[in-house]
Amino acid sequence: MLNTQRELMEHLRLELAVLETEVEQMIAARDFKYTYFYQQEIFRLRRKLARLEQLCRQEFQIDGQEIDLMIFDLLKGTISQFRLVSEPKGDLYVDFFRETSNAILCKLPTFSELRSAYSFVYTEKDRKRIEVLGFSLTSHPEQFEARFGLYKNGSCEHIKSVLSVLIWDIFQIGVGTPFHLERIDL
Repeated sequence: MLNTQRELMEHLRLELAVLETEVEQMIAARDFKYTYFYQQEIFRLRRKLARLEQLCRQEFQIDGQEIDLMIFDLLKGTISQFRLVSEPKGDLYVDFFRETSNAILCKLPTFSELRSAYSFVYTEKDRKRIEVLGFSLTSHPEQFEARFGLYKNGSCEHIKSVLSVLIWDIFQIGVGTPFHLERIDL
């Protein structure tokens, strides 16, 4: 269903761009006969697009339970990896891999990906803040990674706490920003 919504949104964006171009051409040619009707259609498409974007954002909201379930699936060996991805560009993400039956490896985007991210401006100060969370810098590829274990009671709270500091405080992604989880099965 989500792919259908995205396809529809993309179609609406293209249609909107075409109409806006046509209105600009009409205005440049001083042909105002139909511009009012085109502008009404543009407003209608913008409202429809805004409603669809709102629906997608609601669908993408992730609660802590979904992350817990993915971590448990990872540790059980049901999946080999999963990724937490920020929307809309998908340029900020955290990859999770199983290292042992009780340990998880988390990797951030490479330095070049962080530097070119649309959603985030990387600075040297961020490097220190990321390292404080337990991430260390690898040399090839140049990226941050951290290893986490579960508490004896099976709680994932430490991992989720690190993620929340990383996402909200360091990457400074807004509270309303949607995310989605991508599972990679064995």
